[in-house]
Amino acid sequence: MVERVSTGITGLDETLGGGYPKGRNVLLIGSAGTGKTTFALQFIHDGAKRGEKVAYLSLEQKVDELKKDVKTVGLDFTEFEKKKLVTFYDQSFAKEAEGPDVGDLAELPGKYAFNADKKSKTAVVQSAYEQIFKKAKADGVSRFVVDSIPALAANIIPSIEFENEIKMRTVLRKILIKMCNQMKECGFTSIFIAEAKGDDESDEFGIASYVTDGVIILKVNPALDTRIMAVKKMRATSHSTKPQSFAFTREGIVVNIPKKTQI
Repeated sequence: MVERVSTGITGLDETLGGGYPKGRNVLLIGSAGTGKTTFALQFIHDGAKRGEKVAYLSLEQKVDELKKDVKTVGLDFTEFEKKKLVTFYDQSFAKEAEGPDVGDLAELPGKYAFNADKKSKTAVVQSAYEQIFKKAKADGVSRFVVDSIPALAANIIPSIEFENEIKMRTVLRKILIKMCNQMKECGFTSIFIAEAKGDDESDEFGIASYVTDGVIILKVNPALDTRIMAVKKMRATSHSTKPQSFAFTREGIVVNIPKKTQI
């Protein structure tokens, strides 16, 4: 029997037979405003509530802004941070623009990789992420979020290094496979966030959905003023692929489950 980890989202656990498969990688795909970040933050918030140690690697938005935004849906990390149950790794573009500081990760190459010579940038930044994973494992982290794959690609793969898109996609695929394997070896149940490619249900690079164990699609239906989600893939799980509506509440995201799909 497959061990499950709660998603932290009412309705989604029921859809997945109890939660995400433990120790697997799940991809959240959606355009702007679909709720990707809240989905992911609710996952680690749930873990912290259960006394687990969790981590969030932000590569785009500043962590202080993230935490402030999700307080409106009942996700407050203040007490969990005091208890050292949650760690936010701020490698955001906004922080990059401010230059290196002497924060918790000052000893990691990732703090200085953005100023590295372009010829070595890929290796340097990738090494920084490997060290972050090792640090999280040593700290006893069980849930990990990477936000997001487009930002990861921008950090690791400067276009100057590649003469064509095919080679770039090949390198990114290898890096993502390596990251997924590293996170499994660390014992993390993890979430990657990716942007949707137009109206398609694939990620921007058309790669991540093939290398992760699960894929959840998030969309907005402007005509009905509704957000919907669908589980496109989840290994080791029997699930419906039908779209299901969800809403933001004061207690976080809630997925509406039709009676016939309840478990």
